[in-house]
Amino acid sequence: MIQFEVRFYRSEDVASSSWLVTEVLSDDGEGNRTSDIRAEFDPTPDGQEQARNLAAALNRELEQKIYAEFG
Repeated sequence: MIQFEVRFYRSEDVASSSWLVTEVLSDDGEGNRTSDIRAEFDPTPDGQEQARNLAAALNRELEQKIYAEFG
């Protein structure tokens, strides 16, 4: 199942750091994941909140599609 999560990318240059919303593409069950970046937000508390809200909305949308298709 596709899952969206929030990660923090820390750069040596603080201005280049950012909150990322990533889509998990695969998970080997041992915490090793490959993912694709879907959105990027400022490295601030507001950016973190925006990233969390987007990830939650995407996960809810995915969950609704699954329930609609499979009951």
